[in-house]
Amino acid sequence: MAINRVNNARLLYDNGQYTEALNELRMAVGEGLVYPDLYNLMGLCHSMRSEHKVAVGYFHKALELNADYEEARVNLSITLSELGQYEEAHKELVTVFKASEGSGDKTKQLHKAVIGRLVDSYQELARLELEFGRLEQAQHLIEIALELAPRFTDLHTMRASILRRRELNDEARKAVSNAILINPRYDKAYLELGIIELQTGELEKAKEHFEKARELSGDDETPRVDLYLAYLKSQAE
Repeated sequence: MAINRVNNARLLYDNGQYTEALNELRMAVGEGLVYPDLYNLMGLCHSMRSEHKVAVGYFHKALELNADYEEARVNLSITLSELGQYEEAHKELVTVFKASEGSGDKTKQLHKAVIGRLVDSYQELARLELEFGRLEQAQHLIEIALELAPRFTDLHTMRASILRRRELNDEARKAVSNAILINPRYDKAYLELGIIELQTGELEKAKEHFEKARELSGDDETPRVDLYLAYLKSQAE
């Protein structure tokens, strides 16, 4: 039966056997089974095979059958983001936000396989909003990501950076403190905290945090930390 093929396809997908899952789904379509979840799963299989343009077409098919299918719209947004079509991806996310207002815990509504990709997508879109100077939009996106992944230290640190740029320094301190509570050895959090203190004129505190960041950081962050420490040294002379 066609429905058994779809169930088999889900198992194959969960095991990372995307080509085999697609074969089952195509046979299910050939046997006359047509419904949104089937096309959404086909889109996911193509997306996981890095066939993003093909995946977009299947997500659109799912939404043609059910315009309120949130998971398909989220997957469409993620895939558009992976194609570099950030404005289109953002439009789809706005539709999801409006539809899900007051609808409860978003995590429970999403397929477990897409949450990690969704968090990455929100974070990438937040960076794009920052590039355009749209700080409130960037904050909104990163806070949605934190709803899905509340223990990701980089998300808390990025939120702190956005709040600092909005000159909401007390909130920024709380955000970066959350990152440090989760991972006391996360060097980027100490770097961000140092920048916050530098921005508010607390130079001694800034120096302390920069030195901690330098102690913990790898080679990638050391030049940036050294730059701030050199600036503080010049201010003290």
